[in-house]
Amino acid sequence: MSITRMTGPLVISGAGPQGSGALDYNDSPGPSAFAHGVGLADNRWGPYGGVDIATPIPMWYGTDNICVLDQAPSTLSATNISAAAIPVAGTALTLAGASTGITVLTAPFALGPNSFPTGARMIDGNPAYITLAAAGGMSCYDPRTMIGRCLQFTSVGNDSSATALVIGYDVYGVIVHETVTLTNATVGVSKKPLKAVLSITPAGTLSGSNLSVGTADTYDIPMASYEFPFVKIYWSNALISATTGWTAAVTTDPATATTGATRGTYAVQSASDGTKKLQVFLTPSAWHMTPAGLWGVTQF
Repeated sequence: MSITRMTGPLVISGAGPQGSGALDYNDSPGPSAFAHGVGLADNRWGPYGGVDIATPIPMWYGTDNICVLDQAPSTLSATNISAAAIPVAGTALTLAGASTGITVLTAPFALGPNSFPTGARMIDGNPAYITLAAAGGMSCYDPRTMIGRCLQFTSVGNDSSATALVIGYDVYGVIVHETVTLTNATVGVSKKPLKAVLSITPAGTLSGSNLSVGTADTYDIPMASYEFPFVKIYWSNALISATTGWTAAVTTDPATATTGATRGTYAVQSASDGTKKLQVFLTPSAWHMTPAGLWGVTQF
């Protein structure tokens, strides 16, 4: 059968308001029950319904305290994106091959309307849906696959007069650009988390010493997070009660190559090791119930 689409909002009531004296023709009043629960649709895509049976209709499961991340990130690495080498301005770095936590796409991979291209370095696996019907259709994002990470850049020399243009994709397959300022013989971390890396190209005055790139321990929050009380974070089974490490979504619109994460991030307070799990629950607020409010301003 087809998927029914209605234009809401819907109001469900009896024959009249309580206390009005009107008879209620419903002899079995009670709460509504839905066999598969309810979800918060990704309203950036669509419209859905009608004959959309096999096409995934993406959503997060639930409407409050939504589990948007439930995954153990791979071990922190300084070199799993690009091994240490002397960079050349204007020449893209050589990206590393498959390793722990990193896979290389041998064919395009689609998630809904977006696609990750061949050759992309996928971080902590491909994102996925939990499909609630064999034919497709109603599909929840799988929080066990939704890790996106910032990158760490390790400069052996003084690269503080240089930058690196990173091009990649977020967890939803939306392209992301960031111009990262490099450092003086230390480690710098990008602002925008990625699910996939496509290219990294240095520019400016480089030291002539080695530069390496790896995955950092700062993570994407897959739904926009503006205030800490609306987000609940567990790291290694411990509830995070302090705001330390949490950064709110950047609302600068339009986004640029130097603005920050459009949904917010969390930097864990102990190193990832492939076992510790990051779990994030988020409750959206009524005043953010728009595409930009829920998913962040459009990525650049």
